[in-house]
Amino acid sequence: MQANLARVQDLTDELRRQLKPLGRQAAVARRAVVIQADLRDARLRLLADDLVHLRAALDAEVADEAALLARKEATGTELRAALARETALEAGARALVPRLERAQQTWYDLSQLAERVRGTVSLADARVKSATTAPPRSGAAATPRTWNGRRPASASRRPSSKPPWRPPNEPWRTPSPTAPTWSGR
Repeated sequence: MQANLARVQDLTDELRRQLKPLGRQAAVARRAVVIQADLRDARLRLLADDLVHLRAALDAEVADEAALLARKEATGTELRAALARETALEAGARALVPRLERAQQTWYDLSQLAERVRGTVSLADARVKSATTAPPRSGAAATPRTWNGRRPASASRRPSSKPPWRPPNEPWRTPSPTAPTWSGR
């Protein structure tokens, strides 16, 4: 029995000797489980933090998209109003084209008339100037000419001290101080 007891003692010692590395492995395994749990917990915290940030970003994007859609609608409304106003203004401009053409024609006609009046005034000035500066005729110049044996009405009048009639100064006839002058070279 002693031999059996020694043998059991040897087996127990051998098992203890073999269990020591297994115990160390079990402790390492327990530590590994704890580390893995901590790692898993850290990863889950990071994922939860990322989820919170992504949800906040999504909410911000949704709000931005809603604001952009509202702005797009407002801009579309303004565009439609501007297009309607443009159409109305174009219609008004088309309605004014005949009036503009009449005004242009009137201006053209008045310009022609003013040119004719200037020509007439210039001719009248030249005639007045030649009549006032003409040298007296010899003999017959002392008496005014007669028409069918009668004296003209102007011959019976006394000479006036007033200068001959001149048209009022029209703005188109007064020379501009900056206008170039003709030197006649």
